Amino acid sequence: MHDQPIINNEQTLLPARRNRRPGSSSSQPPIFELKHPFIFDLISGNYDIPLWDAFRSWVRDGLLTKHDKKKHDQDHYNKHLADFPVAINLGVLLINNKNWFYNLYFEGQLLDNSHIDVIFYYLRKKAKYEVGSSYKYTTTVMLVVLMKSMSLVNTLEVNDYYKNKGIDSSQAQEENEFFDIVYIDNVPQQIHETLDCGIYMLAFAEYLSYEQGIPAGNLDASFLRSRYATLLWNYGQQKNDAGAISDNEAPPRHSMLNVALEDNDTIQID
Repeated sequence: MHDQPIINNEQTLLPARRNRRPGSSSSQPPIFELKHPFIFDLISGNYDIPLWDAFRSWVRDGLLTKHDKKKHDQDHYNKHLADFPVAINLGVLLINNKNWFYNLYFEGQLLDNSHIDVIFYYLRKKAKYEVGSSYKYTTTVMLVVLMKSMSLVNTLEVNDYYKNKGIDSSQAQEENEFFDIVYIDNVPQQIHETLDCGIYMLAFAEYLSYEQGIPAGNLDASFLRSRYATLLWNYGQQKNDAGAISDNEAPPRHSMLNVALEDNDTIQID
């Protein structure tokens, strides 16, 4: 299982218009028309049952009899049945092995950084191309919002966090809090001793990206795992089937020193 990260620090470039002469040909593959996997499938909307069934059959094909006893970094498939003849390109990662989708799809499996990177990457890309969207992603803002909303700092109070960083808490509150946070009760929490923290984080980010409130109560982690795995698999397979590539999707880097929101900007978690 050796998936290859794609390093790209450049700003997203759109394909240039080319004037072709009759009879000329180009060795360049076409640019894939779909910019991200979430175009036809909203997190709170209906889903494509035949597509989900097709993915479920695909991801279960070739499984070991006791695949659920394997650790997340071990092979869950019979010998040679997990490797892809053609890698699936998901923008920031080339996926060569089926186990990546296995860990995203099956409950009780741990998501790693590559799963988070890929899905955040396409959520940022969705915001880039979405007409009329007022939502903006910055890594710093998103991380702080998700940490606080998901209670990942329950055992480390904010003041202790600043203290451990050698920052005066009163000064930090005045100088380093760039936005208002509205705390709401009944924010969804992952079920105790599950490995769904990554799924919750991704879902929180996507709900915010649609400028929707996060629903109260527990999220359906199994549904969310199925959705992310199915949409990413379908998107990658369509690109491969079309012999296409995506445009340069990497968003520009922002200086952390200049990150600021307007005084009236509020991120609310319902």
